[in-house]
Amino acid sequence: MRPPRRLIRIVFTFLQLSRRMLWLVAGPGRDGVHAVPLTGLGAVVLVRLTYAEGWRLPGGGRKRGETPEAGMLRELREEIGLVAHGAIERLEDIRPSDLPGDRSAMFLVRDVVYRPRRSLEVEGYEPAAGETLTQQ
Repeated sequence: MRPPRRLIRIVFTFLQLSRRMLWLVAGPGRDGVHAVPLTGLGAVVLVRLTYAEGWRLPGGGRKRGETPEAGMLRELREEIGLVAHGAIERLEDIRPSDLPGDRSAMFLVRDVVYRPRRSLEVEGYEPAAGETLTQQ
């Protein structure tokens, strides 16, 4: 039996707020990665996270010693169920306004093939225009 979505949202929101509070004490955390995943039809794949409002680009923190590209591909596998992809283009890095000092490498990933995965972190996907999503 899965825990109720509201409980999951409360727990993950608390964890996210705790991470931000830790940042205020300890300083900037690890570098992050984000991707603009484009399907073969040119639609962007977005995720709805349990701890944040609205639709977002997939991404997250890099592991120690992980290259930005490897971290981005890992995040896409974890968050959208990335199966295959085409060309990868590194875009200009971004600096999130809510955590000054942190930075995130941004990538454009073309011809993304994915199988939506639900997890404790991801509760929904924005279906790509003209495409049918199949649930696992």
